Amino acid sequence: MKNFRDIEQLSAYLDGQLSPSDSARLESRITADPELASALSDLRAARGILRKLPARKAPRNFTLTRQMVGLKPPLPRTFSFFRFSTAFATILLILTFAANSVLPRISFGAAAPLAAQEAFGVGDGCTSGCGGGGPA
Repeated sequence: MKNFRDIEQLSAYLDGQLSPSDSARLESRITADPELASALSDLRAARGILRKLPARKAPRNFTLTRQMVGLKPPLPRTFSFFRFSTAFATILLILTFAANSVLPRISFGAAAPLAAQEAFGVGDGCTSGCGGGGPA
C-alpha cells in the first residue's frame, strides 16, 4: 500500500479536485506504478459500493439542549454593586497616595520662609517679652 499522501492524492483525483498539472502527473505515476493503479481501483470500488447504499435519514436530531446536557442558566448580574464598590475603593486608594505625596510638599513650602526668617533673626525683632506687658 502506498503512503497516506498518495491515497489522499488518489481520492482528490477521483473527486476531480486536482489541478490539471497535478492530475497529469498522477496519471503518469498510475501508468508506471501497478501498486498505485491497484490502490486507485480499490478506491473506485469502495466509492461505487458506498454510492449503491440507500440514503437514510438520521433517526433523530443529535443537537443537545440545555436540559439534556444539564447546564444551568447563567447567573444574573447581582454583584454589580460590589464591582462599583471595589472600583470606588481603588480610586480612593489612588487619591490617598496622591494626597500623601503632594500635601507634605505644600505644607513644607509654606513653613520654609518662616523658618528661614527665624533662623536669620529677621522678623519683628522681638526675641522675648514682646507681648506689651513688660516692666514699667
